[in-house]
Amino acid sequence: MANLKLKNPSGGSLNLVSADGASDLTVTFPAATGTVITTASQVFMRARLSTDQTLTDATVTIANFTGTPSIQIGATWDTSNKRFTANSTNAGYYLVTFNAQFFNGSNNGYNAVARIAKNGSETISNELTLNGSDIRHAAVCVSDIVYLAANDYVDFRVYFDVNSGNPVLSGDSCFNLERLNY
Repeated sequence: MANLKLKNPSGGSLNLVSADGASDLTVTFPAATGTVITTASQVFMRARLSTDQTLTDATVTIANFTGTPSIQIGATWDTSNKRFTANSTNAGYYLVTFNAQFFNGSNNGYNAVARIAKNGSETISNELTLNGSDIRHAAVCVSDIVYLAANDYVDFRVYFDVNSGNPVLSGDSCFNLERLNY
């Protein structure tokens, strides 16, 4: 049997009704105290790069998410700085996921890295390295739970090392960012 917790910040009662319409249970409780999560603190974003980004070989580069996210609830993506910045209303813990998809015109890539950065410093990264210089296409996913105080920001960085050819971050690369309401 599962436990169900109900919170009504203004106090009052709650009627639980059966499928036939008869009232089965009425719960009465006083006004709650403590933190109440409001819609102003809820944040969810989802964005795709949408255009291929040419990279400089073996150089850490910020992913060029300059378009408006396909889903943007409770906050705004900074298209000029390519980052999300928390404010005092939506500070908190965030689940951040980044999927970087790389390709190279030849089969000469060998090291692909996706990174999540907070305030310009890496929080977590994931790396794909193959011997024999044989990466033509690679997908590297990384996720982390990151605490963002007011004015902290998060962005996404990539690194792709190739022996020859042009390293590219695919337009299919994407991120999700969600404030964890607890």
